[in-house]
Amino acid sequence: MGELLADGYAINTGYFAAAATIRGSFKYQNDNFDAERHNVTYKFSQGAVLRKRAAETKAEIVHISTAIYGFRQVTDSFSGSENDLITPGGGLKINGLKMKLTGSNPDVGLYFISETTGERTKVPAVDVITNQNNNLLILIPSLQPDSYRMEHITQYAGKGTPLNEPRTCTSFQILRVV
Repeated sequence: MGELLADGYAINTGYFAAAATIRGSFKYQNDNFDAERHNVTYKFSQGAVLRKRAAETKAEIVHISTAIYGFRQVTDSFSGSENDLITPGGGLKINGLKMKLTGSNPDVGLYFISETTGERTKVPAVDVITNQNNNLLILIPSLQPDSYRMEHITQYAGKGTPLNEPRTCTSFQILRVV
């Protein structure tokens, strides 16, 4: 195909069509190709077979986390468990993106939400030991045996001005107190 295109032929496979084109201006009708004034490009376009297939194709959005902000990993300081068991009264290391808890909105904070009852338990500000962009270190509040998701609410936007409205992120990981 490369040789045919270089020799000036157009190719149509049904899946795509290709042809060589010369860009640049010629001074007169019998002017020769000049590499300084002209260049060769190859144009590819969708053929009828792919156009038909594209019309019949359906897409599904899978909602994969974009990693712009949110939880990555949580580690229980007492047991060493990652993304699983947590120990009330112990420390919890939270790694993520744009996790810093800042803002004047009263909802700003870190919450444990019971998977069974939906009850939200807020981590008191005094129990937030480390409050950095990518890392939080907290004391886990007294939680009953259950499964929990964490919810993170902040007005932190990275560098510069905080967000006008708080941003909420809920963890994918289900954490267990046994």
